[in-house]
Amino acid sequence: MFEAIDIIFAGLGLFLAGLRLLSTSLRDLSSGKLKYLFRWVNNRFVGIIWGIVAGAVSQSAAGITLIVSTMVSNRYIDIRTGLSIVGWLGVGTTILVILVSFNIKFAVLFLMGISGIVYAFNQSTEKKLIVSAFLGIGMLLFGFQFIGSGGRILAESPILGFLENYNNLGLVITFLLGAALRFLIQSQAGVTMLIISLSYSGGLGLFPIMMTIYGSYFMSGFIMYLFSKTVSGRAKQVCVYKSLTYCLTSILLVCWLVLENATGSYGIKYIINHYFNGIELQIAMIYLMSCIVEGLVSEIFMSQVFNLAKKISPDTEIDDYSTPRYITSSVEDTDVSVDLVRMELNRIIKRFSTKINNINKDYEGTFHITDYKVIYDSNISLLRHINSYFTEIFKSDINQLTAKKLMLVQVSYETVSSINDVIYNFIYEIKQKHDSNSMSNGEIALTEGLDAILLAFSDCAENDDVENLNILITLTSDKGQVFENLRLNANNDNDDINQKKILYITNLFQRAVWLINRWANLEKQLLNL
Repeated sequence: MFEAIDIIFAGLGLFLAGLRLLSTSLRDLSSGKLKYLFRWVNNRFVGIIWGIVAGAVSQSAAGITLIVSTMVSNRYIDIRTGLSIVGWLGVGTTILVILVSFNIKFAVLFLMGISGIVYAFNQSTEKKLIVSAFLGIGMLLFGFQFIGSGGRILAESPILGFLENYNNLGLVITFLLGAALRFLIQSQAGVTMLIISLSYSGGLGLFPIMMTIYGSYFMSGFIMYLFSKTVSGRAKQVCVYKSLTYCLTSILLVCWLVLENATGSYGIKYIINHYFNGIELQIAMIYLMSCIVEGLVSEIFMSQVFNLAKKISPDTEIDDYSTPRYITSSVEDTDVSVDLVRMELNRIIKRFSTKINNINKDYEGTFHITDYKVIYDSNISLLRHINSYFTEIFKSDINQLTAKKLMLVQVSYETVSSINDVIYNFIYEIKQKHDSNSMSNGEIALTEGLDAILLAFSDCAENDDVENLNILITLTSDKGQVFENLRLNANNDNDDINQKKILYITNLFQRAVWLINRWANLEKQLLNL
């Protein structure tokens, strides 16, 4: 009895360690390549194919869903294609489940031995990931064999007889058991493989087994919803969509199974009993058919489910701020790509004047520091997208003139990023320490002066005009005495505000002005090329 339990725990440890090693290796090996390949997907049918392929290669529906959701949010792929991809990921993950349904004990031992030896002596990172994936499969399947050997003791347990009787609580317990296993193992396919290994005991029939798989499917929806908390906007809607398809599929399958069993109608259980032999293969087919049903639910009810996802996670203005509008796909013409980057940077520039203008309205309840923090974070997110786009441009063939233009735009990008930081710190420093509805005259002067400069900055970004740039350069030229007077006036106006803070605020103001001057000169060079 205790020996059998020890074998089960040893097998479970090998199984979970192998599953984690496999999923981690495949994720690191495939995520970058899949992200690149997804860019060439342009319709729902191709999306279905790529969804199955991505699920098979990565063995991680949740991980690929996050990748696809981000690409949809950035408009690299259209929304309907992205939803088709995530809807059919599960079908790809069934390949490993079908593999373990066959008795391949000696092949498993051979695979572990070869993979372990090659892993120990290989230095290449990519090759090591490939070998570690095979080693993970070997460990997983070896643990699978252990669990199967020890699980036969469960055949004599009275608990299985209780679970088999679906007229009582056995129905609910098996469903909850599947949900619990999914939460602990963190893999839908892993739960199914574990059920296959335990099926060697011969104590469970198809009904409780199917309920366990359907329970794990429902928990997958809950876990996917938790994953959606890590993203926002359209990316979050895609994750919520995947969560809903999991839950709806589980509910549909449970209702279908209960109806089939109560009325004797045709369903998955009937197909499994009549067309597949061997409990291991039957369980694998149950999982495969469940994934196919999920894919069909995703395709047939795509609009309805996605509309529900949008109600759960509605669009916001902030989502649009952090989403690229122009650099949505690679462009063969490098000059055009550079211009698209400039257009994205101009979107950020136009936001600066809007927010600094609202700082004096804070006391009327129309602006709060947390509001600007969200805009600031959105700008950072958009700047990251622009930086990634730069990486793609540098991989292209670039002539000397375009290279010079690209370098100027990259410096402009770094300048806008610095301005974003400086303006946020300027607003934060002024507003955070004021408990009363008052600002010193010096602070008001600084704020209004920066607002005027930012308005001119925004106008220059909107219109490529050398004369406007000359005006902005003149407006932002060094005026050391002006800044010194502002410091003195601000300090005299309000004794409660210490000189150190005034020095810091005026330094931020001066740095913002200098950075804007730098940007204007860069733009002038670009227009002269």
